[in-house]
Amino acid sequence: LVHCSNMYGGSASGRDAVMESGIVQAGVGIFFQQENDGSVYVKTIVSGGSAEREGSVRVGDMILAVDDRDVIGEPLSTLRGLILGPQGSRVRLTFERREGSENYRYESTLIRGTAEYLNGISPTRSMDDDIDDARLQLRQALAQCSQGREELDKLRKMLQQERESAQRREEEIEALQGANAEEIANLSETLRKAEQARRESEIQLHPLQQRETELAEEMNRQKEKERLRKEYIEVVLIAPC
Repeated sequence: LVHCSNMYGGSASGRDAVMESGIVQAGVGIFFQQENDGSVYVKTIVSGGSAEREGSVRVGDMILAVDDRDVIGEPLSTLRGLILGPQGSRVRLTFERREGSENYRYESTLIRGTAEYLNGISPTRSMDDDIDDARLQLRQALAQCSQGREELDKLRKMLQQERESAQRREEEIEALQGANAEEIANLSETLRKAEQARRESEIQLHPLQQRETELAEEMNRQKEKERLRKEYIEVVLIAPC
């Protein structure tokens, strides 16, 4: 029987098996717990039950589906009705397990039955059992591959975004370098023109400076002549007749 419990510990398990219409109905030896958000987790694995014998289910795993039917958010009564079935039949449960920072999804095909019934099952395996196990392993491998592809796609997208970001930064740097080079070239050209204009001004100023010097010398000569003339006049006027 499926053992079910809400988070407050109220059990809905009852006996290990029930009889309905002359058929023994049994579960897989799992005690579930439902949280306030509706998610259902494995609370206890019954000793000697199908889940313990199969070995893949762990306490704390969250159940997602029963035989491909999504049971997320379903009440425990619905989950119990789906897992319960004729003793000896099989049911496929899908779980999600938290491992570190990753969520791992897997499937487990379990035989419905009490511990006493399972103890009486012959250990010999049929071809159908091998096929079921192979199918289960294939589904789990495909699920892992799918998750791996999703992670790889995410990494590829992140890498592409980093490349595009790096390319944009390179383009911005090249544009700044180009603008700086153009500004430096313009400043250099301005300085060259200013230096050329200074030299031309000096060339034009040199004759003017020379002429200024000549005029100053001529003025000095004229002043000297004027001084001598005045002295001469004074001497003539003062001399006796």
